[in-house]
Amino acid sequence: MNFYPRLLIISLVFVFAAPVVALLGEAVSALDAETSQVSASDLVRTGTQSLLLVLGSVLGASAFALCTAYLCARYNFTGRKILLWGSILPLSIPSYLTAYTWIDFLIDQGIPGGQLRNSPMACLIFALSLSPYIFLPTFTALSQMPCSLIENARLLGTGGARLFWRLELPLIRSSLLAGLLLAGLEILADFGTVDFMAVDTWTTAIYRYWFGRNDRQTASLLAIGLFLFCAFILFLESQNRHKKSVAASGRGASTVQRSQLPWLTMSPVLLAAACPALFGFLLPLIILIFRVTQSNASEFWISVMTPAGTTLVLASIASLVVVLFALPLVWILRAEKNRAIQFFARVSSLGYAIPGGVLGLGLLILLAPFSLTGSFFGLIYGYCVRFATIGTSSIEARWHSIPHIYESQARLLGCSSTGVFLRITLPLLRRSILCAFILTMIDVIKELPATMMLRPFNVETLAIRTYNLASDERLAETAPTALAMVLLCIAGLCAAQKLGAFSLAEDLRDAKDATTQKYLH
Repeated sequence: MNFYPRLLIISLVFVFAAPVVALLGEAVSALDAETSQVSASDLVRTGTQSLLLVLGSVLGASAFALCTAYLCARYNFTGRKILLWGSILPLSIPSYLTAYTWIDFLIDQGIPGGQLRNSPMACLIFALSLSPYIFLPTFTALSQMPCSLIENARLLGTGGARLFWRLELPLIRSSLLAGLLLAGLEILADFGTVDFMAVDTWTTAIYRYWFGRNDRQTASLLAIGLFLFCAFILFLESQNRHKKSVAASGRGASTVQRSQLPWLTMSPVLLAAACPALFGFLLPLIILIFRVTQSNASEFWISVMTPAGTTLVLASIASLVVVLFALPLVWILRAEKNRAIQFFARVSSLGYAIPGGVLGLGLLILLAPFSLTGSFFGLIYGYCVRFATIGTSSIEARWHSIPHIYESQARLLGCSSTGVFLRITLPLLRRSILCAFILTMIDVIKELPATMMLRPFNVETLAIRTYNLASDERLAETAPTALAMVLLCIAGLCAAQKLGAFSLAEDLRDAKDATTQKYLH
C-alpha cells in the first residue's frame, strides 16, 4: 500500500482519537487528591449500581430473546411473522421513551411516581427495549444450525429441554454473547432512562460532577474510566465475533425443519416471547397515539415540525459523512496486509465504545480553544465518531463476502483500480451502503447525551425536546415529539429490513436460493 492510504489512516485515527486524548489530558489532573472531589465510596456505589443494572437488564433481555428466537426458529404457528417483526420493533423506541410512557400511564392509574422510579423498573425497561440486540444474532444462529447435529442428538436419546440446554445453547453461545455485550454497552452509555428513573449510575455521576459541581477534572476521570470499560467490552465482542460457530460453519448443510406446535402447548413460552413486542413497542406506541389524539392538531404540527426537520437534517448529514468515511476505511482493511496498519484502521472505527456523554465531554474540552463548542460542526463531529462503527461494520460485512476473483478478473481485462471499484465493487455494495446510511440515521435520531451536550443554543431535536419536557414532569406533552421520533425509526427499520439488514426470511434456504437466482439472471 502506498503513502496516501496510510496517511489517510493516520488522519482518521487522529480525528477519532482526539476527543479521548483531550479527555485523558483533563483527567490526569484529577489524580491530584487536593483537586479531586470524588470519593472511593462514591465510585464503589455508582460502579456497583451500574454493574447490577447491566446484569439484571441483560439477564431479562436474554430470557425474552431466547424464548422468541427458539420459538420462531424451531416451530411454525399462527402469528409467527408478527412475532418476528414485533421482536425487532422495540429498536424503534429508545428506552427513555419507554420509561416516559410507562410512568405517565401508571401515574394516571393512581400509582405514585416515586414508587415506580427505581432500579428493578429500569432493569425491566432495558430488558424489553434491548432484547432485539440479543434476539437477532441468536435467531440467525438457531436458524442456520445443521439438521444433522439435532438428529444425531435425538438418536442418542437427548430431546426436549435437555437438547436445548446441552447442545443448542452451547452452539449458539458465541452469537448470544455478542448480543449480550452490545446490550450491555447500550445500558452503560444510557443517560435519559437512568436519569429519569432516579438510578445513580456511572453515567449520571459524570453529569453530576460536570454540571452540578463544576468539577471538570473528576468528571473527565470518571468518563475515561467508563470509556476504558466500554472499550474492553467492545474488544471482547470483536474477539467473540471472529470465533466461527458451528452454526455458521454448517451453512451449506440442511438446516432444522420447523415443526407445528399447538398454541396451548407453547403458551407459557409464547407469553414471555411476546413481552418485548407488547410492552416494549405496542403499549408505548398506543399510549403515545392516545396522548396525541387528545391534543390539538395544530399544536401537534407546531410542536413537531421544527425539531423533526432539524433532526432529519442532522441525521442525514451525519449518516452521509459516516458512509463516506467508512468506504475508504473498509477498503484499507481489505487491501492492507500489514497488521499494524489494520490495527490503527480498526481503532479509528471504535467510536461505539465511547458513550455519548463521554464523547460530549471530550469534544467540549477539545473544541473549546477553537470556539467551536455549541456548533453544528461539533455536533456532526460527535455523531460521526460515535456511530462510525455502524457504517464500517455494515459495509465491511458485505465487502468481505465479495469474492476476490471478481476484482481480479476485471483487472486482467484491463480495468483500473478506480474502474473496478466503480463498476464492480460499488454496485455490489449499494444495498449495504444504504443499510449503513439508514441504521446510522436511526441511531442519530435516538441519540440524547451527545446531542444534549454538543448542540448549538436554541436548536432542538426530537430527542432534546422530549427530554426537556420529561425533565419538567410534563410527560403528557412529550407525546407529539416522541411519536414523531418513533415513526421515523419505524420507517427506517422497515427500509433496513427490506435491504437485508435483518435476517427475518421465512426460510433461510429459500432466501439463499432466491438470491442465487437473482445474481444468475
